[in-house]
Amino acid sequence: MKKFFCVLLVIVLLLTSSAALAASVPQPVLDARESTVHIKVDVENGYSTGSGFAIGTDTPVEYIITNYHVIDEMTGACMISFGNYTVVNATVAVSLPDRDLAILKLDEPISSMKPLPLYSGEPSALAGEQVYALGFPGVADDLFERSNSVRDDVTMTDGIISAVKPSYSFGTGERTVTGLQINVALNHGNSGGPLVNGEGIVVGVNTIGSAVDSNLNGAVCISELLSTLDAKGISYLSSASPVASATAKNPWLIPAVIAAAVCAAVVILLAVRRRKKTRGNFVALNTYLAESNGKMGYDMTVYTLSPLFTQLKKAHENGQCLLGIYPENIRFYPEAGRAMLIPPKKQALCMGYSAPEQYKEIPQTGPWTDVYQLGALFYRMLTGVRLADVMTRAEGDAETTRNIEALALVPAKKEALLQAVSLNRSERFVDIGAFLEALEIKATEAVPDLKSFSVQKKTRKKMSSKKKRRIFIFSITGCAIAIICIFTGLFITTNNQAYQYLENKNYAQAYQTISKLPELTEDITNIKRISEAGMLLEGGQYEEVHNLLEGLEHYDMAQVIMNALYTQEKASEFQQVYDLILNGNFNESKALYKEFLEKYNIESNSEEWKELEYQRGTAYFTAKNYLSAEIIFSGIEDYSDARDKAKECIVTAAVAYANNGDFLLALSALEEYKNESDLQSLVAEITEAIYQTGYKTIRQSNYTEANRYFSAIPDYKDSRDYLNLLDKVLLRLPTEYNEYYEALTQIEELGFLPNADKFR
Repeated sequence: MKKFFCVLLVIVLLLTSSAALAASVPQPVLDARESTVHIKVDVENGYSTGSGFAIGTDTPVEYIITNYHVIDEMTGACMISFGNYTVVNATVAVSLPDRDLAILKLDEPISSMKPLPLYSGEPSALAGEQVYALGFPGVADDLFERSNSVRDDVTMTDGIISAVKPSYSFGTGERTVTGLQINVALNHGNSGGPLVNGEGIVVGVNTIGSAVDSNLNGAVCISELLSTLDAKGISYLSSASPVASATAKNPWLIPAVIAAAVCAAVVILLAVRRRKKTRGNFVALNTYLAESNGKMGYDMTVYTLSPLFTQLKKAHENGQCLLGIYPENIRFYPEAGRAMLIPPKKQALCMGYSAPEQYKEIPQTGPWTDVYQLGALFYRMLTGVRLADVMTRAEGDAETTRNIEALALVPAKKEALLQAVSLNRSERFVDIGAFLEALEIKATEAVPDLKSFSVQKKTRKKMSSKKKRRIFIFSITGCAIAIICIFTGLFITTNNQAYQYLENKNYAQAYQTISKLPELTEDITNIKRISEAGMLLEGGQYEEVHNLLEGLEHYDMAQVIMNALYTQEKASEFQQVYDLILNGNFNESKALYKEFLEKYNIESNSEEWKELEYQRGTAYFTAKNYLSAEIIFSGIEDYSDARDKAKECIVTAAVAYANNGDFLLALSALEEYKNESDLQSLVAEITEAIYQTGYKTIRQSNYTEANRYFSAIPDYKDSRDYLNLLDKVLLRLPTEYNEYYEALTQIEELGFLPNADKFR
């Protein structure tokens, strides 16, 4: 029972200690495989492969980072594999050959992939950092079959950053590049993959694998890429410093775990020492025979094997046979001089001991087989040599007979041994009883008490009260250490899990996990507050988030939430402006928008301002205030497709006016764009509609209105003739200039103006 307790305690301590220190590969590193992609590039004589990784601020992912030399010789498609080897093509957005880096833009953004955060701190601070290289080395592809998942095929190798220093070995060699000297194994195909730390933050891009020393490889520091990303307006997640693990923030945890290991070692040593003192010593019979003179006398052999005789006799009486009477299966106790058979779990043949019938395809074994094996064992112990194998004996068996005849035994016993090892099973004894009888071994010798052969335990002295007290104190101390270590392991594991959930922005799970721990340290309390703030942020409770994060600015994850809070608050306030426009409250929206720009200090003509203006123009367009929308889009015509949007607003407004019969307004709206080739048809239709409307108003004697219509299109058809006529009619009294009215009457009757030259 004590031994069981010791073993159980050791197992608990070791498992707890190992669990506390977590897996050899941290979970964020395993998660980073989801963001690592396989790259296949068409080249002149086939294709080449490499690795890459996703960047951005959220899903979907649009950009992939890799080495320039991966795509340098590209002559055709660049194929990105992810997920279940789904393929999407990519184009080279930015080439940086001097730094051996490239940015690829996906033809179709990937919504199922998360971007990796990039390290934005000082490169020199990375020296000594534990890192992991992720990628698709070609050697692995040659040795192993692919699975159905890119994630599962990512190869991970680990090591440390040995040094951070400038180098001309990267890129074109025209300039120095900040390089990371690493002892992480890199191979062809790893190029372009991410080099991440234990928190899954990218610190470099795997680039060079040394052919001279596998422990001397190189990666381009990710700092070489950040300035280009900023200049190109490509957003990305960043971390100025790795998120400290629970052990880093609580250094006392490591000594606690070490104490657990020491305690476990002490218990193991005590248990082993105790076991050496109390257990009986035994060796395999073949070992004992090899270490002694190789053989025994007849009387000693009978004495030694008497427990085995008992085992065989009981088995045969019960209709069983043992079929494994080989020296390696027999345990010999030197102090007692006795041997017992330990039946093997699986039957096997043993040359010199297995009977002939055991070699047949369908063995016909029985007690006679045990008799053969026991006879062979007698032969080995008495002669010092192993019985020849069955095939050799079948060809000629003179040696067996000669060796038995040379023994100092009475003829009857020699004959009994020869009969026991006969190749013909019908000539052997039927069972162990007959064999023992022929050897003249008495029943009292053959049936001893097996318990009497076990090693007698030494009589223990009565334990003194002082020793009992020591054992009691040691036991209590050991249990206390065990309990402390168990809780320490659980604490570390739970704390690390909470950090991982925070990193993955799973705030509810992080809060639930960290809440399992008592708030023993300020760090636990703060992580709980950050997790709660993340949950409230998702629920839109911004004021509560501000209160919870106050004073926690030094936490990277708090900064992430505060940045998200700032963005969401800004977006929420702008949404109010947007909604007012949609509801037709244009004046109120203008006032609120002005306050919004002043509050967030957004300058005119900045990229952010243009984006907001673009959205505001979209809102006006949705609200069918096309002219206001056109004015807004025209003010940012160099932003995205704003000019096209402005033209779309005018066209939509013109069509709406035309549909309502306001052809003059429609033509006026199109004034700025009337020379656009794609609008000529629409302009012609509206012009013709104005002409027909002017003509119609003349026939209705509405000369003033007709003059308005023809004035809008003076050069269209004979509009100028109508204008001359209408001018004269409108400037003179009808009673004095009847001839003009006669002309108008002719228009009404004939449908056209005769003798138009008369009125010019």
